[in-house]
Amino acid sequence: MLARSAVGARLTGYNTWLTGPREAGHVDGPEEFHLVIVDNGRF
Repeated sequence: MLARSAVGARLTGYNTWLTGPREAGHVDGPEEFHLVIVDNGRF
């Protein structure tokens, strides 16, 4: 639920939990992890 108006915020905040690549011996999860951060001049 993204209720920005409930707290008077101008922009809605998003939270994302990221994990890295799978550890040795694990069969589930990605082999690689790529993180791309784009600013676009919004800050």
